[in-house]
Amino acid sequence: MNNVKQRAKEAVEKFLNARPSQPLKHNGDKALNRLQGYLKESVLVENAHLSSKTHKSLSLAAANFYYDINVSPEEPVDQIDSLLVGRRIAEIMQSRMTVLIAGKFGLFNSTIGTDLGFRGDMFDSLELKKRVLISAAMQHFGIEGNTVLTNDLWDDPYYWHLVANLYNSRSSLPSQRAYSDIETRVDFSAIPVSQLRNIPPEVFDLLSREKATTLYSIAEIAESLYLKEKHSVILKIGPKAEEEYDKYIQNSLDTIHLFQPTDLRSTTAKPRPVTPYILRQGEEKTRLIFTDQEKQVYEKIQKFSTEAQPLFYAGTIHPILRLLAFVDEAEHIAGNVPRTADQILSKPLAKSSVRKGEHEEKELYMRMRSSLQAIALAVEKTIIAPIRELIGYEK
Repeated sequence: MNNVKQRAKEAVEKFLNARPSQPLKHNGDKALNRLQGYLKESVLVENAHLSSKTHKSLSLAAANFYYDINVSPEEPVDQIDSLLVGRRIAEIMQSRMTVLIAGKFGLFNSTIGTDLGFRGDMFDSLELKKRVLISAAMQHFGIEGNTVLTNDLWDDPYYWHLVANLYNSRSSLPSQRAYSDIETRVDFSAIPVSQLRNIPPEVFDLLSREKATTLYSIAEIAESLYLKEKHSVILKIGPKAEEEYDKYIQNSLDTIHLFQPTDLRSTTAKPRPVTPYILRQGEEKTRLIFTDQEKQVYEKIQKFSTEAQPLFYAGTIHPILRLLAFVDEAEHIAGNVPRTADQILSKPLAKSSVRKGEHEEKELYMRMRSSLQAIALAVEKTIIAPIRELIGYEK
């Protein structure tokens, strides 16, 4: 067995034999306690699973983390949530952030009859476009780290041997979701080998008879194992909806889940969850995008309900609170004093100060609702305009 195959086999065996570590409690480590305090108070963070893995990595100055995102024809502002929280984490832990742009994994979910060569090339193009945006955002927010594309993984046979070993051990993995339309999905063998880059022939043959979509979770686990080894990653950050996949990887990495975003029309009666890094058809009118000017931002956020709303509901937060949190994090990075949230709320923006029960939350909502012009200006000034300028959208 060659060295690459042996390393992959050992990495998967170690992963399968591990057990999720117990959550850490406060201890004498100042950086860890500061990190836990921030994650507890951030209104963007739904939950965090930190274990001895993070504690040990902190002492070795190797507690890097990653954010896994998809591609989109147009770019929603919602996707900066993990970048802003990640910036705080990096500030506390003196660590680096890896952003994996994994749109090409969408080939696995293709339906029969799709031109997979064209679709793969399209994903390559969209990933390069997304890299420009994310690199500009990381530069603007002062985030140390790098971006990784799907092909960076797929060019490495080691990644594919991780996939193969996980596939051979799939009976030891949690059950995958059931697909009602499984018969309409492509077999793995239908994906052109050229799109899979440097996949070893024996791995392609091993997977060829499977429906490609059933391999998606295995590919995600392999991704986390690969980034852990290649980029010293010990934490994964992302939206709450990724819990389905993240439950597989907690043997290997700690996880931080952010509240799932909703579109601007969302109310307690009708929550409208969205994917932070994908803008679907029709959402351009109800979500902020990076080509919006201040006037468009203001017009869009006027869709917020005129009736008082709680700030925390249906397992998420109201989009008005989310936007104000974005501004607050951006102003923290810039060193702005006083911050917009302080002026609107007359208190710091933290869970302990705004999660006070429905009556008080509704009062805070109406205070924010009456400050839409100030919020729109702050969103444009601290987030959209600087990133748009770095990209060159206005040129």
